[in-house]
Amino acid sequence: MSSIFSLEGIKALGPDELREIQRGGLPVVIHFENAGDDFLAYVSDHATEWLGTDAIRTVDARRFMEDKEWKAPMLTSEVLPKTIIVDPARWGDSFADKVAALDMTAFYSSNPVLLDYNDAFEVVFLFSTFYHHTMVSVTDFCNLRCRGCSFHGDDSRYDFAASRGKTERQELKEEDYYLFLDQRKPGDDLLFCGTGELFVSKKAMPYIREAIRRGLHVRILTNGMLVDDKVARELVELGVGAVLFSIDGHTKEIVESIRLGADYDRILANLRNLMRVRDEAGSGMIIGVQSGWFDEVKTRKDEILEFWKEFGIDTFSFFAEQVGWFQCIPMHEDKVMPVKTHACFNSLITPVLMTNGYVAPCTGNYQAEWSSLSSSWMKHISEAPFDEIIRYYRKMRTDPASPYRQRCAMCIGRLSTYVNSEYVSAYAEGYRFSERKSDKEAAFVKFSPQDEKTGFTLKKLWNRLLRR
Repeated sequence: MSSIFSLEGIKALGPDELREIQRGGLPVVIHFENAGDDFLAYVSDHATEWLGTDAIRTVDARRFMEDKEWKAPMLTSEVLPKTIIVDPARWGDSFADKVAALDMTAFYSSNPVLLDYNDAFEVVFLFSTFYHHTMVSVTDFCNLRCRGCSFHGDDSRYDFAASRGKTERQELKEEDYYLFLDQRKPGDDLLFCGTGELFVSKKAMPYIREAIRRGLHVRILTNGMLVDDKVARELVELGVGAVLFSIDGHTKEIVESIRLGADYDRILANLRNLMRVRDEAGSGMIIGVQSGWFDEVKTRKDEILEFWKEFGIDTFSFFAEQVGWFQCIPMHEDKVMPVKTHACFNSLITPVLMTNGYVAPCTGNYQAEWSSLSSSWMKHISEAPFDEIIRYYRKMRTDPASPYRQRCAMCIGRLSTYVNSEYVSAYAEGYRFSERKSDKEAAFVKFSPQDEKTGFTLKKLWNRLLRR
């Protein structure tokens, strides 16, 4: 047990009361800002264990999940209450003076609680609603039938092609989208990406315009077929932050054999034109390409990277090939298999507003709308405020018996949780080819093991995990 005070409450105590606390020998939990009762109870229960040999410890997601070498934004928490734990018995006669000096400066200069990595995630999931960005799926319609696409691919070599449960196509209703936007604040990051090609929908540009009008930072993932000159000019004029083209490979033969229905020449012309329009306008838009790690791609990796670097894009990423609803083929599995796994932080990166108006807790679950698996445990955007839905999912995720955790157990593509012995992610590789940067970039760009300029590498993450 521990005594719990607000900062103002403990500073208001008199000398006799402070001496009584000191004689009691129990840790004192002091909360800053709006610490919830459940959070304080959790900290109080663990206070003696966490104090160890130190007289003062702090509890805050930013402190135990981020330091000067590791600035990955998806592992911080803007809303997690901040708490300090003090051990009066270790301070002797100076306890009263220490209490009088407590402030936020003292909080941030004291030692953070060095929790076990998985325990740290549990604290975040129980008491934080932070996520890096939100993904919105506007339409289920697509103009391509890409070989490895969960939603539209027809190749029998992939499990989802045979077990797909959804046949009816739909688009995100205006009332659901605007209800979602009403709960965003200026500066929030919004990625238009989902179960179909965004620009097939007539709602695409109106939805983008409204998001930007409200001050959101907008990024777009597209297959590029419909990003003609008119679309390109409006995207640049609106101030869209980033446009990512899905192009598997680099030659006409490879791209069109994987992305069925694609016109390679048209896509590259659209990409080149978008870059030109952007540069003429002096826009800060980041333009990138992402590619699946297919057999045709694996053998020509260096050639592909050189091609896209010379093309002049800003970022490039490889992603593991998905072969089933919750199955990916790890990259480089023929060389080095993952040697260690940790709690998945996918839902700290991206909750998803699906086309049916339901909110998925992470990108690993938004496919449930199309699969034969039940998504009855998910909540609709009209049922509760968005952050309440996120908190509902977070608490559910800490329960091994919950449908959320059971779904997690099926997923072998746990985003960024596998690191091989060369400190490389088994599911993504990111590269940066230009100096264009944004703190709103997708997490995988910040994870680039090849890019020292980001100030973050998976080797640093690995070393941090070992220290835990």
